[in-house]
Amino acid sequence: MAAATEVGIEQERIILNSWMVYFQEKANVCFFIGLVIAGSWGAFYFHLVRDRVEGDWYADWVVRNPLFLWGRTWLEVSVLGWISSVAFGSVPEWVAAFRIMFTLQFHHVVAGMVGRKDEDDAIE
Repeated sequence: MAAATEVGIEQERIILNSWMVYFQEKANVCFFIGLVIAGSWGAFYFHLVRDRVEGDWYADWVVRNPLFLWGRTWLEVSVLGWISSVAFGSVPEWVAAFRIMFTLQFHHVVAGMVGRKDEDDAIE
């Protein structure tokens, strides 16, 4: 460790890790702002197309008011968004990866093998 300190590598490592923490903090803030914008866009878009929505949406006082709809959408995305991300994003990806690794069988045929008998047929 003393040799690394003499060369200055340890100091570079500290600076690199400091930058990574800085970028991670900024990414978290950007993620939060993205959630707020997504909720805002959903409420705004609903009120743009509300004439084409079936059912009695006007009976719900939250949906009737764009500000309350934005608040409810933001709250739902903030509180329950990670559950839906796991259920509809991570889990299907992991299931697909495990299926590819363990259960799927690929029959590989190249152009030079077309028309040749299988090894089982050649033995008989």
